[in-house]
Amino acid sequence: MDRMDWMKKHLIVQYQLPGVRVRNDTLQPIVYEVCGPNRVWSKSRTLNPNEFDEYRVPYPITWRRRMSSEVQVYMLPLGQEFSYQASPKP
Repeated sequence: MDRMDWMKKHLIVQYQLPGVRVRNDTLQPIVYEVCGPNRVWSKSRTLNPNEFDEYRVPYPITWRRRMSSEVQVYMLPLGQEFSYQASPKP
């Protein structure tokens, strides 16, 4: 449920897709791409520290981040929030 309100004697309820939220909890911007079931990757997106992006789509999304030495890929199911955090230093 996204919103609820009263109008005279009627209860109004608004539902939206559960969506997926990705948050950057690092100190650096993150550049990433997403795709859905069609397997076409989006343009690169930049997520600044302490910001989030939200996707209201009816399917899980695949999240990809390319780095100099590796590529990180995650499947993100609907209705959840994911936080990208810096790895602890040894």
